[in-house]
Amino acid sequence: MSLEQVEDWQQKVKSVPVSDPIFRYVIRLCDAIRNHTELDTTISNRGALALMQMSRAVAFLEEHDAVFPEDVKRAFIPAVLHRIERGDNDFESDNSIRRRSAVRLLLEELLDSCRSSVIEDGDDLILTHMYIERCLRPLNLFLRESTPELVERVRGIFRARGLTTY
Repeated sequence: MSLEQVEDWQQKVKSVPVSDPIFRYVIRLCDAIRNHTELDTTISNRGALALMQMSRAVAFLEEHDAVFPEDVKRAFIPAVLHRIERGDNDFESDNSIRRRSAVRLLLEELLDSCRSSVIEDGDDLILTHMYIERCLRPLNLFLRESTPELVERVRGIFRARGLTTY
């Protein structure tokens, strides 16, 4: 791989769009680390930015059009594990391998407990929080009044991105 290719990929990664809910999800994950009773540490703003950039890189490599919650989940542990510094907690006396394994388990627990605002439930896509700034028509209402061809096109887009529709 040439230097030009690396620079090109870096620019493409930076251009992967990120929605406000994804930014809030990253912030919730970093806050969860800060507030966890068994971790005496925080993730700095620089660490949160690193997690966001790594999520963008995952989205780019997976050829996604934007960063999705799954991209953040894949990037979370590799991006923050080394940033968890030793502090006054229950792991201080353990050797580093055991401590790293325990911290990894805690981070996986945080990842599970800090859900994104988009959840897949079988064939349903559940939006747990949605803020509409402009007058937008909800997709389900739009699809009810659309032609069967348009409905199938929208479903094809969702399937192509690995998402499910009703």
